[in-house]
Amino acid sequence: MLHFLPHTIIGFLSFIIYIINTVFWLIPIIIFSFLKAIVPLKFSQKIFSYLLDQMASNWVACNTLNQKLFFKIDINVSGLEQLNTREWYLVLANHQSWVDIV
Repeated sequence: MLHFLPHTIIGFLSFIIYIINTVFWLIPIIIFSFLKAIVPLKFSQKIFSYLLDQMASNWVACNTLNQKLFFKIDINVSGLEQLNTREWYLVLANHQSWVDIV
């Protein structure tokens, strides 16, 4: 969407958004992790686990939105015609930059 901007501006804005997003979600994650550790009730620990999972998922979703906003992602898949639906296959990801890992 905004991939037309100069690369230095894209890098700076994207980095700032990653920092804000991480700090925004890190604070409640630390608080709820602490609460989960000190409250011994199984029911409350399940609730805290659910909330922590949701917060982590929201962190990832915001990072994905950041990537879609600033970077044009092009996925090329080849060789599908040679696959057999009755066979097993192993799929491996090839991280080509630090952005892939985030």
